[in-house]
Amino acid sequence: MSNLKMEEQDPTHFLIGKGVTFSCETGDNLVIVSEPGPPTEWYQIAGREVSVLTRIRPSFLSYKISRCVDEALGSQNDHADIQISGPFSISCETHQDDKNEMRVRVELHAMTR
Repeated sequence: MSNLKMEEQDPTHFLIGKGVTFSCETGDNLVIVSEPGPPTEWYQIAGREVSVLTRIRPSFLSYKISRCVDEALGSQNDHADIQISGPFSISCETHQDDKNEMRVRVELHAMTR
C-alpha cells in the first residue's frame, strides 16, 4: 500500500466530501483517505461512497470499514484486510501524521474472473 501522505496538487486525488478523498492511483480500485483524526461521520461517508460501486448497504459497509480500521490499529503493521461480500474486500491502513493525529486509508478491491 502507498504512503498516506498526499500532495494537495496530486491530479489522481479528488476531494468528494469533508475528509473523503477519492483516488484513482491504483487503477480500478477505490481508495478513500481520511482527514486527520476521522470522526464517526467519516465512516458513514466512506460507507456511502463504497456502496455506490458495490450496491451493498452503506450501514453494513460503514461497520466493516470501522472493523477493518480497528483490526489495523491492533496489528503490528497498522494494516488489515477484510472480505466484505461476494467478490469485494477492503484493505485498511492507519498512519499517525506529524501532529500525532490518525489518518486512515481504505482501499476497495474487486476480484475479477
